[in-house]
Amino acid sequence: MHALNRKRWLLVLATLSIVALSFEVFSTVKVQKRKRQHANKSQAVLWRDPGNIRNRDLYYGPGSQTLAPAPPFRFVKEVKEGGMPKFDVQDARGVKWRVKLGPEAKAETVASRLVWAVGYNAEEAYYFERARIDGMRPLSRGQKYVEGDTVRGARFEPRRKNVERGKE
Repeated sequence: MHALNRKRWLLVLATLSIVALSFEVFSTVKVQKRKRQHANKSQAVLWRDPGNIRNRDLYYGPGSQTLAPAPPFRFVKEVKEGGMPKFDVQDARGVKWRVKLGPEAKAETVASRLVWAVGYNAEEAYYFERARIDGMRPLSRGQKYVEGDTVRGARFEPRRKNVERGKE
């Protein structure tokens, strides 16, 4: 009986070893495949020398005055993901924007400017102390930042079709 139990344990250990080895090989192949895919897409750049930082436009950051949101804004829909109140709007040029309200809105905008100023890639973000939104609807959260058709402390981030995004 003792020899039979020992054979069973050896069989179990051998099976587990094979499974572990196959997982290791599979994950290594997956990582190599991901590296090849990334290398083939483009040359990813995280940082560039910004040159003279004094010449950087910290008011508009990585965007510009011509790319900034253009009023009037039209309410599209409320976005319920994440922890802060958000909704989508469309501006006068037809560009869609994600509007975030609350204390993070200002901090995110400032942080994106500082990171961009020292040479890191950053997304466009524009801050409005007040913005009028045509067709503004009551929000399920963040209603304290809304007065009629006007919102206070809003960060606008473009939702352009040519920009790839990760999960939010």
